[in-house]
Amino acid sequence: MELLVTWRNNQSKYQQLPIMMNALRQQKLLRLAQSVCERHGYSNELEVAPTQINLPQIPTPQQGCLDDIDMVFISDKLDGKDLINFGINLGLEKHEINGFESDFSPPIVDAYIEMFVQWRERQKAEVNHLKTITEALNKVGRIDIKEELESYYQNKYGKIEAKV
Repeated sequence: MELLVTWRNNQSKYQQLPIMMNALRQQKLLRLAQSVCERHGYSNELEVAPTQINLPQIPTPQQGCLDDIDMVFISDKLDGKDLINFGINLGLEKHEINGFESDFSPPIVDAYIEMFVQWRERQKAEVNHLKTITEALNKVGRIDIKEELESYYQNKYGKIEAKV
């Protein structure tokens, strides 16, 4: 409790909830995040305004940013046989990918989500996530998912920056 009080006292009043939501999502504490949202009068965590503080390295949607929900969309479509090759095509080491698989699956979707989160955190702000992931999907022969992702992204953001 002391840790949370100290943290809260060192944060701007208007930044506390978005930062807390980001931290809870990263730790996969989704029920707790929902409870916190409801306690503060939000119907869901999407209503909590994102800020530069809780999204420091992620480019804007116009730059091909893929949010957590976008990563879940992709992860739901991939299967276990693609995990290692897909991760290598994203630039991850085989031992890292094996770690995601052993620590976060089953279900394999959890391993993919963790892999995407780790990958995204390492990217520079100018990296177009959509382009990189669609290229990796091409390399593992998952054109079906690539096309679905491009359509999904275009519907969600109204444009597609990374036609591959």
